[in-house]
Amino acid sequence: MSEANERHAARWMAAAVALAAVIVASLTGISDPKLCRAAIVAGVVLVLWLSEVIPLYATTIVLWVGCVLLLSPTDPANFALPRVLSKTRSDRRLRDRRGSGCQFR
Repeated sequence: MSEANERHAARWMAAAVALAAVIVASLTGISDPKLCRAAIVAGVVLVLWLSEVIPLYATTIVLWVGCVLLLSPTDPANFALPRVLSKTRSDRRLRDRRGSGCQFR
């Protein structure tokens, strides 16, 4: 195996170990189901972003899918697929505030 392939395999192995550690730590350390699932999604996405074992856009898709699959059973009103993929009220509030603040010219 070439040196580049060995580094690639080592990076995948390190990411797999980190992913397992995040999942085990969340499952054993957090008793609230919603918070535990949110920590798993956040930890997995963070490991994937930092390790760059998959492209960054794919990691964002993992974030969206993880929110829907893991968090929607605990709170369907806030984490259903249309809600995750649509603009939220906070986006609208931010857009509305832009016109009322200080404007630099």
